[in-house]
Formats: sequence, structure tokens, C-alpha cells
Amino acid sequence: MNIPNGGKHEKNDSGTWEVTSQTPRGDERVSEMTIEQDGDKITVTMPGFRGDEMTGEGTVDGNNIEWKFEISTQRGDMTITYTGTIDGDTIKGMVAMGDFGEMEFSAVKK
Repeated sequence: MNIPNGGKHEKNDSGTWEVTSQTPRGDERVSEMTIEQDGDKITVTMPGFRGDEMTGEGTVDGNNIEWKFEISTQRGDMTITYTGTIDGDTIKGMVAMGDFGEMEFSAVKK
């Protein structure tokens, strides 16, 4: 079977996305993020957990997307890593928050 483009995701995902995440305590958090894509590289900007703005970098590889934020907390520096799968105008995946565990997230392009 011949799959066009090897089945890879080639759409540009730049734009504003509404992100919903489920915290380990069961709280739902909704925020907006902006993705700027240049080839397979992305820059992501979104509000941090304390209201400050976070900017991170990552990649898109086929339908897989990943980006990271480096933040400083009272307990020291921490990396927050988002990994997900793109399906049209939606992204679903997990957020790894260092020693604080993981939580699910989803995003819909606005």
C-alpha cells in the first residue's frame, strides 16, 4: 500500500490552541497556547502555572509533537515536557512535570 508522504503530518500547526489539562488532583485547567512552526521546529508560548508566560521549543515529527519548558521554582529548576499526537486540529498527550508526576492534556486549534 502506498501512503502519500509516508503517512507523515505535513500541515503547519502554527496558531492559537485551547489547551485543557487534568491535574493529578483532578482539577481541570484551560488555557491558550500559541505555536509558531518553521519546518519541523516549533516555539510554544503559554501561561505558566503561576500566571507568568512560558516559552519553550520542540519538534513535530509526522503526527508526533513534543515541546519543553525550563522553569525555576522554589524547589529548584524543573523541565516540563509535553508529548502528544496531532489528529487534524486536535492534539492529545501527556505532560511530564518532573517530580510532580504526569497529567493528560488535549488541545483544539482555534
